[in-house]
Amino acid sequence: MLDRLTHYFSALIFLVASAVIYSNALTPWMSPPDVELIALKKSPVHRTDDSLDDLFPEGAWQRSSCKRLQTAQGVLLFQNWEQTDDSHWKLWPITVVIGRGLTNETADAPIVIDAVEGAELKFTESLDMMSGGAPPIDWGRMVGGVHIYRNGRPGGDGRHSMDLRTADVGMDTRKIWTTKTIEMSVGEAKMVGRDLTIHLAAAGGNGSAPSTVLDRMELIYLDQLMMPIGGRGLFGEGPSDGEPHGDAAGREAMISVACGGRVEYDFAIDQLLLRDSVSLVYQTDGALADRFDCQQLELTLNDPTNDAIERRSALDWLVRIVATGTPAIAKLPSIETEIAADTIDLNAVSGLLNATGSRGIRVRRGPLTASLARLIYQFDPANPAAFGILDADGAGIVTVKDPDVPVREARWRDGLHVRPKGIPTAKKMDVDVEVRIDGEVRAWLVDGGEFEADSVFGLFVPEPVNESVADGSVIGTTNESGNDDAKTTLAPEWFNIKGNVRIVSAAIIAETQEMWLNFVNEAGPSNRQGGGPTSGGGKSNAASPLRQWVSQPNADSGMVDPVARARPVVRGDSINAQLRRNSAGLSAKRLSVVGHVEVEHQIETGGQSLAARLTGESLELKDGGGEDVLQLSSSAASPARFEIGDGFFVGPQIQIRPSDNMVWINAAGEFQIPTAALPTGLAPSGNDSSTRNGASGFVWTKPPHCRWQGEMLFDGRKAVLTDGVDIEASLISDREPWELKVSGDRLEVDLQESVQMRDMASMKNAVIQKITILQANDRPVIVQAMHYGSDGVRETKHLVYANQLTMSPGDGGQLIGEGPGWYRGWSVGGTANPMAKPTTGKPQGALVSNASMVDGARDELTGIHLTFNDSMRVDLTTRNLDFLRGVRVGVQSVSGWDQAFDAAKMDAISVGQSTLDCDRLRFSVEPGRNASGGAFASSGMSASQTAWEMEATTGVIFRTRNEDGLLEGTASRAAYSASKDVFTVDGVPNRPVVFRQTRADGQPGIEGAVRTLTVHPKTMEVQGSGFERLSNAMPPSGNR
Repeated sequence: MLDRLTHYFSALIFLVASAVIYSNALTPWMSPPDVELIALKKSPVHRTDDSLDDLFPEGAWQRSSCKRLQTAQGVLLFQNWEQTDDSHWKLWPITVVIGRGLTNETADAPIVIDAVEGAELKFTESLDMMSGGAPPIDWGRMVGGVHIYRNGRPGGDGRHSMDLRTADVGMDTRKIWTTKTIEMSVGEAKMVGRDLTIHLAAAGGNGSAPSTVLDRMELIYLDQLMMPIGGRGLFGEGPSDGEPHGDAAGREAMISVACGGRVEYDFAIDQLLLRDSVSLVYQTDGALADRFDCQQLELTLNDPTNDAIERRSALDWLVRIVATGTPAIAKLPSIETEIAADTIDLNAVSGLLNATGSRGIRVRRGPLTASLARLIYQFDPANPAAFGILDADGAGIVTVKDPDVPVREARWRDGLHVRPKGIPTAKKMDVDVEVRIDGEVRAWLVDGGEFEADSVFGLFVPEPVNESVADGSVIGTTNESGNDDAKTTLAPEWFNIKGNVRIVSAAIIAETQEMWLNFVNEAGPSNRQGGGPTSGGGKSNAASPLRQWVSQPNADSGMVDPVARARPVVRGDSINAQLRRNSAGLSAKRLSVVGHVEVEHQIETGGQSLAARLTGESLELKDGGGEDVLQLSSSAASPARFEIGDGFFVGPQIQIRPSDNMVWINAAGEFQIPTAALPTGLAPSGNDSSTRNGASGFVWTKPPHCRWQGEMLFDGRKAVLTDGVDIEASLISDREPWELKVSGDRLEVDLQESVQMRDMASMKNAVIQKITILQANDRPVIVQAMHYGSDGVRETKHLVYANQLTMSPGDGGQLIGEGPGWYRGWSVGGTANPMAKPTTGKPQGALVSNASMVDGARDELTGIHLTFNDSMRVDLTTRNLDFLRGVRVGVQSVSGWDQAFDAAKMDAISVGQSTLDCDRLRFSVEPGRNASGGAFASSGMSASQTAWEMEATTGVIFRTRNEDGLLEGTASRAAYSASKDVFTVDGVPNRPVVFRQTRADGQPGIEGAVRTLTVHPKTMEVQGSGFERLSNAMPPSGNR
């Protein structure tokens, strides 16, 4: 027991000691500090009773002793109330003022909601009716008829800027809504529909502007939306100064809007948004004016409640119209325009119409219909009916249904841009207009032509509508009275066309990289009936072939459909044309082509059609009223070339003057006479009827091709080529072909009669009187002639050098060469030398192994080199060739048609060589013998060998050597016949033939003097008659 008491008191003492220590040591540290008392803020003072008097008329119950509760966003006014639970109340009649709450006490035009039958409200907290304040409304429902309105601006006419009547309206802290029918007015606009929601603006604004109270409005079902607007269409002109507008002007206008979907209105920016099958119709005096049909329409109004704004046209009521659809269609009869696009954006303030579409847009204005990638149209907001700036970027197609416009359809890839230069008048084109089209431009013309280019830039200028008078000329309508209604149209002033340009029209086909077209107005063509051809070549416009390069009008021509006629094709890097415009249409006044010029045409002349082609660096065509000039120039890399038929002219500059009957090439060049213009026969000689009838004529197989280094001039009667001339030609004379090559310093060709270049028939019938070729110190006269058999095998080659050559076709084909000169000839023969025996052991023809088969490779060739001092005369008809004075000729076998040797150096001759000196030497073809005849059967000559003969007279000295030795002698005459293979030498009384033979071993052989000596070259058999002496030194063996 005692132990228990001891333990008890011990524990008690310990606990008391611990409590004392805690109270004295720890409690002071754990006590809170002393805090000064603060007085509580008094309840806010509520507004006086007259704070809302500006919202209600005198005598309204809202201005009497009614209950007022103020929330953060507005004020509740009511007379009776009933509490259904802690947070639900029924208040009646009730007025809600939104915009005069604790957070926006200064709003001038708050929203007022009246509900006579009252409302059921639920507050976020418990409501103390005696406090004068109220917690925020969680939700509410106004039963019966509801009137929602907002007063107009201070100082206005007292009308409500917004007025809405409906029933059964719900509300919460952010919105007001109803599913009943609503009738709403905003300014002059009136709207009827169902299922309305009005969203309130977020708290925090100062509430000074009416739009800060309301955010936006949504209407699910729109039955009617009408907006009275003055003016004459969306783009029509408003009333003039001093003219009343609206109803007073008698032109009442109305915009009516309908849609099948939701309607939204943004009060902050006055923007109306309509969806689903939207139509906006602008009506004036009951007639349909302008219309938008789309899937969605966005209308931004120009402060519709502000009566201080002056409104002269419909666009003054609008800021922006955005129509969206697939497609959205805008029909604007006020500007004769229709647009279909995915999006049509019209900004009336900045004057901008923007239309876009994923598949492009369609535009129609007057006779023009366009399919575009997009469209931007800028206009003057103060004068919207005036023509503005049009930009259509991207691809596009335009179709024109106007016979007065030359373009039927146009396409492009990159864009179309139209800009007036200046300020145009409404509905009148009185300023210049620039047009630019870019990217693969292509157009089809009303005359069936086509046009292609990379870009087109042009200027159109206004001009009065033209009227035709009796004489066919064109005059413009005058405006002496100053009447602004005078008719004007746009006419082209110039065009700059670039990049892969191609024009195909009834008049011309043109291809170039850049083209400039300038248009000038001139009087119509005068009546030239009764005017005969002019003298001196008949310079009539109708006969001039130069006028066939363009469609030249005459007194009887007019705008007719194109006919099947040849059109010139013009190509070049740049084309510059000046076109005259008159009652007869368009015609070329001046044409200039620069860079890689190429012109092709078919010229109808002389009853035949000839293909003509011009190439060069530049071309100029001038129409000077009958004095036509065509000038073709060249560059270092591109010479000027004029081809007509199978002929051509080439030179640095070619100038053709058909009216002057002249062709002039100012420097080095070449030409080939067209076959259609070559003479068909030789000129008659004397009264020989056979030559007049063409029996001695020739046929050109290759027309003469001439080159020169100086200049060329042809005046219809005479052609002159200077400073180095080369001519090549091929012809058939007496059914045998010839190839001719002539070179010299100067060539003159004279015709018997003058010919007209415009008439190819007269040129073809031209008769060459004389051809003269002159030499200079550095340019000798050289003629080469190749003769072929009728089988095409070459038989002879002739090469002549002379100081001057004169050919007279009119004298039977005479050719005269002035000496000193020389001649070289190659011919096919049975032996290599008429006085030499063939080399033993070598087959016939071994010396000509290098000749071609077509040139008689199976026969040996004989080469001749001849020099003369006086002259050379050739008769092409009789095929005779004469050389006079100081003649020396060397003959030997040659291995080819080009092997040459010098007869002057043949003092010591070798085997197979022969020389002949005389005063006159003649070569000819035996009469009745030719390569194709049958007279060779008895002579042993092949069909490819020529039956030629030679005759030398006066002072003849001959030498020949073969393997048997040398034979030399003198005579008065020597002759050789190839067909007989006989060499004949004749003397005269008192001057016999003296000959001497030297054997191959150098020993003397036969020597003698006879009157006539006949030698057979193949066998070296010598026969003589009338021997006067003879040395009988015979060789041991051999031929005699």
